[in-house]
Amino acid sequence: MSANLRIRIADNSKIKEERFLVVNKDITLDQIQKQAKQKLNLKKKIVLAYDGSSGKNIETEDEFQQILTDNLFLVFSTNAKQTFQGKIKTDNQLLPTMELLGEKTETTVQQEENTDELPVINNAEVTILIKDSWLDDSAIKQLEKVAKCLKNVKYCVGEPDLHPGKTFPVGCAISTSEYIYPPLVGNDIGCGMALFKTNLNVSNAKVDKYVKQLNGLEVGGLVGEMDSILDIENDFYNSLENENMTNEEFLQNYMNYFGVNISENEEFFGNSQLGTIGGGNHFAELQVIEKIIDEDVFYKELNLDPDVCYLMVHSGSRGYGDSILREHEDKYGSTGFHKDLDEAKQYMLCHDNACKWARANRALIARKFLSCISATGKQILDVCHNNVESKVIDNESLFIHRKGAAPCDKGVIVIPGSRGSYSYLVRPKKEDEQSQKRCNYSAAHGAGRKHKRSKYANVKGGKQNLTVTELGSRVICEDNVLLYEEQPSAYKDIDQVIKDLEHFNVVSVVAILKPLITYKVRKN
Repeated sequence: MSANLRIRIADNSKIKEERFLVVNKDITLDQIQKQAKQKLNLKKKIVLAYDGSSGKNIETEDEFQQILTDNLFLVFSTNAKQTFQGKIKTDNQLLPTMELLGEKTETTVQQEENTDELPVINNAEVTILIKDSWLDDSAIKQLEKVAKCLKNVKYCVGEPDLHPGKTFPVGCAISTSEYIYPPLVGNDIGCGMALFKTNLNVSNAKVDKYVKQLNGLEVGGLVGEMDSILDIENDFYNSLENENMTNEEFLQNYMNYFGVNISENEEFFGNSQLGTIGGGNHFAELQVIEKIIDEDVFYKELNLDPDVCYLMVHSGSRGYGDSILREHEDKYGSTGFHKDLDEAKQYMLCHDNACKWARANRALIARKFLSCISATGKQILDVCHNNVESKVIDNESLFIHRKGAAPCDKGVIVIPGSRGSYSYLVRPKKEDEQSQKRCNYSAAHGAGRKHKRSKYANVKGGKQNLTVTELGSRVICEDNVLLYEEQPSAYKDIDQVIKDLEHFNVVSVVAILKPLITYKVRKN
């Protein structure tokens, strides 16, 4: 599926400190030595190259081409007198067992006994869609562990925004046959992006005034008058018989309108979290069109207008989705289920409900945001990037698990950068079936973190520089810890992420959006 290879590399004097390179299949020994020298920060010229699995010295280009394959392990030395420092391992010694990824439970033992199988070590294909974007090698290790250690994994794709997660990486799409793995979706089930075209004219936009007016997105439920603000709400408000509802009654009716099964988890529905953004990298952002790239799609297909403002909302299922994953992990660890088991069916019921809840949440956030600034909106898209869904690929029914990966089979998608950087409205290249298979019908969902939040936990000062960005946009974030953790330098370069997606023919850019106001959180 992939035209590139992942190569593991190490310095012979520090052989346990492996790094990764993503290279073309036609790379030469000289070229890979130059890349390895830079990646490993070697000060001297490389004089020896070893096959890391056999310890054999690679002396000629023919020898290199004979062993060049995906996941090749190369060891380089700048000391001609230093012998190979690694250990020659068998294939079984190189692979961790499935027990590393989750506890065995009565259920999983029963699954194994029913199929007369022990934990399976796979050799699933791993594709990394990164050409020039920054990459943390530990994310590749996490993805490879999934490919080798989870049963029935078929394809693993790392998007340009790939970065390490707690156990499994973020920014990836993983296809499995017959098995569903809740941890591969994560706790924020149904998290995604929604984009709305507003009736606010760019020339009349009053940013300072809007910043003062925007508030109340921390409190669940309705804010403002009970009338239609979004086009997707028209039928809802037209059907209301009682306009003097309590907040709880409004929430129940709103969720019912979006198809949410209220009885699934009454505890979290009673928490009134619906209509709240949440922490982390979630936000609501008022934007303008910076540049139109594909006029046909922009004007004719999407009927967009460059002279009005747009609202992008990034949020998910809040505490509801988290409760679903915690319940699974408390009982089963990181294991998955065969699709026909009752546990798998119950998870998918909760999963689908959380996705509907998340869509209702994004709609209510948009409604409240626009209500604050006396505007209305028309939904352009709403796309989940944390979910699992079935898809037939090459006549085989598979489950695509997306954790921080936008689907390429749902129409146009919007890919945001960090706050204070551009966002991209893109069209998946669905006409290129080969590239869609290679990317597992998925694209990056954002810029992707470059540094852990802990790096910024104790940062002090410079607050003013973080509330007004380099693009002149305003940031509403009255939680100082969150303000520092989510600063632009913590993320990869979104421009490069998009270039990588274009390089692999995953998407084409329709338009570039520029932020005006990014809303994170108010204190009150």
